[in-house]
Amino acid sequence: MPYDLVAVGDVMLDGALPALLVGGRVHGRIELRPGGSATNAALAAAHLGARAAVVGRVGADAAGRLVADALTAAGVEPFLARDEQVPTGCVVVVGGTSIVADPGASARLAPGDLPETLEADAVLVSGYSLLQPGPEAAARTAFERARTDLLAVDAASARLLEAFGVDRFLEATAAATVLLVLVLGMTTAAGSPDDLGRAGRTLARQCSALVGTAVGPWPGSFYTAPLATVVLAGLVLAGWRCAARQPNPWWPASGCWWPSPWPG
Repeated sequence: MPYDLVAVGDVMLDGALPALLVGGRVHGRIELRPGGSATNAALAAAHLGARAAVVGRVGADAAGRLVADALTAAGVEPFLARDEQVPTGCVVVVGGTSIVADPGASARLAPGDLPETLEADAVLVSGYSLLQPGPEAAARTAFERARTDLLAVDAASARLLEAFGVDRFLEATAAATVLLVLVLGMTTAAGSPDDLGRAGRTLARQCSALVGTAVGPWPGSFYTAPLATVVLAGLVLAGWRCAARQPNPWWPASGCWWPSPWPG
């Protein structure tokens, strides 16, 4: 296995802007970086020295090239299909509180964008791909093509999970060995305890062996920071086994299991 972690799903360009002044000019730092849950997981793993790759879809534009180049520079192998019709997805955070999201090409991830096999110590499938109609088929295909001891999926957003349906989610993720129930910051900050509690209580009842017997609501953003910290640490540690692994004599020396669509 050439990789410790392969993440499949949303690959975006993230932007961060300072708070705006209505009708006025603001001087401040503007940041651009690769984003999306699959991208973030692969970057975190690479930062700790793991061999990581990300599979996704971006536009055939400057933003897509920027994302691919930044991932390569960070030590993440980018296997990205290029969409000639739709631009790279983008998320812009304004003032640290307001978020504008355009999924762009990421929402058009298709089974044909994935390699025939996803072989790694750990494979993570983004819930943002699974729980939305456009890329759902690709996410399900990723489950089928994964060749790994650790197949993980995150539940992304409580609202997306509720709309998708808990029973349907559990059916789709039956092959997963790890279920990451993530209550993301932007969801919990905007949601009331009852909004988040409906999906949370249903999931807790049907996955009691995994999450315990608690059936109380998830009170807004109170749990966001500890949940995100624990899940990220667990994901990275689970995928990072390179120190103990021996080289695979059956794998090509190049370690390339799917040709990159990027020229050069």
